[in-house]
Amino acid sequence: MYRPTPDGIIPFLVPRSYAVLAVLAIWGSGKPCPRPWVAVAFSVVMNAIAGPEGRYDLMSRRWSILGLTTAVAVAVVGVTLDRISFPFNYQVVFMALSVVA
Repeated sequence: MYRPTPDGIIPFLVPRSYAVLAVLAIWGSGKPCPRPWVAVAFSVVMNAIAGPEGRYDLMSRRWSILGLTTAVAVAVVGVTLDRISFPFNYQVVFMALSVVA
């Protein structure tokens, strides 16, 4: 199960000189551990859902939706970064991505 990280709120709570270290500590603490489990479980679940015949169709739909979603997210983040002043723009983006992802 995914747990959102509080890295977007770090600049509000931690002094600027320690903000980078705090974000790196959050991302380093829990993110890398379950990656191999997710990779194995994903393949098992996809085979169970689609079976051997429908797996490629399901995966191509998944990648298409993922690509479209990424393109829209990049556009929205770019507009947000452009319209809000620095450094608050990055704080808003990090908080939004922490909640959404």
